[in-house]
Amino acid sequence: MVTDFGEQMHCQFLEILRILMDSFTMSGAHRDVIIEIFYERHLDYLVDVIASSCPSRSATRTSPNSAVVGGNTEGHRIKPEILLNVCELLCFCVVHHPYRIK
Repeated sequence: MVTDFGEQMHCQFLEILRILMDSFTMSGAHRDVIIEIFYERHLDYLVDVIASSCPSRSATRTSPNSAVVGGNTEGHRIKPEILLNVCELLCFCVVHHPYRIK
């Protein structure tokens, strides 16, 4: 989700994830397995992407069009559009799965 495939692809990918994890469109064991896999294997990484994109207090901004993952200028740059999609997915998770977000 953090790889730059182009804006349209990210929007489609985000929508697919929402559909797969939406408790209103899917029900039963399949949805539960998908949600379990997402929370166990991918949620921490997405939170780390957001957290590491924030500049440290002593660091200066490297570019207005990207964020640096890893907290240094040699790290992997993440576009703001990608960070926005990650934030939207995390917000979706908070709204739809409050029992999982603790």
